[in-house]
Amino acid sequence: MPDYTSLSTQIDGFKSELTALYASGQMTAKDLIYIAKALNELGTLLGVDDIAAATADGVSTLSTAQTNATSAITTAQSSATTAVSSAQTTATGAITTAQSSAITAITSAQTTAVNTISNAAAGITVSPLMLMGA
Repeated sequence: MPDYTSLSTQIDGFKSELTALYASGQMTAKDLIYIAKALNELGTLLGVDDIAAATADGVSTLSTAQTNATSAITTAQSSATTAVSSAQTTATGAITTAQSSAITAITSAQTTAVNTISNAAAGITVSPLMLMGA
């Protein structure tokens, strides 16, 4: 059922006119039919205030939806930024650790190779005759 509260001014005005006509004795059966028809029409009208109120309610609903959507987007953006930053930090740490481990392994292998060659060379004696091919 529509809300007729916004038509209260019009209804009160209509009642005043109806009361004045009745009190003056100017109403006939035909007048009553017109009044009944007018009341019927008045009851089915949507008042300007109702339209304004419905528009304001719609604007308010849209504004609330916009605020909620903006908040959700901001929260999601913040969460995504934090996740990317955390993943970047973790990946950088893993790369640095792998790089350090590789350098340590290469250095260790080179040291072992140099020591092996040095130890092998230390046990070799070369005589001048060997150099001449004799």
